[in-house]
Amino acid sequence: MEEGKKKRERKKCLFFGLPGNPVSAYCTYHLFALEAIRSWNRQSEPPLSLTPQTERPSGCPRIQVRWRGNDPIRYDAERAEYYRAIVYVNPLGGELVAQRPPGEPMSLGSSNIWNCVGSNALLELPCKEGQLEVGEMCMALMTGPIALE
Repeated sequence: MEEGKKKRERKKCLFFGLPGNPVSAYCTYHLFALEAIRSWNRQSEPPLSLTPQTERPSGCPRIQVRWRGNDPIRYDAERAEYYRAIVYVNPLGGELVAQRPPGEPMSLGSSNIWNCVGSNALLELPCKEGQLEVGEMCMALMTGPIALE
C-alpha cells in the first residue's frame, strides 16, 4: 500500500424500504424496522412487555388489552391487520383498555396519517372471519406510553 493512502473499510449500514402510504410506513416501521435498529445497536428488549413475546419481530412491547371502542372491529379473512388505538388504564379497576383515539374518523385508510395522531398502540387483528366485539381481549403493540385515562 502506498504511503498516505488509507485502506478503505466497508461500513455496514441498515436500509429499510417502507411502503408509500403514510400509515402503512408507520406500521411497518414499528413492526420491523424498530426491532432491527434495536438489535443493530444491541439494545435490550423494551421494558414494558407484560406478556410473553411472540416469535414475530416487533420493536414494540406486546400487551393484552380489552377493546372498549363504541363498535366492534371487523377482522379481514385474507390478511392480518393492525388497528390504531389508544391504550389507557381504566380508573375503575386498573384494567388496560383500548379505544379509538378521540376525534379519529371512522375510515382507517392507510393514506391518511391523521389516523395515527393520538394513538399509542396498534391492535393486532388476526386473519380470520368475524369481529372483535366490544369487551373482548386482544393483543396490542405499544408504540407510545400507556395513557392514564
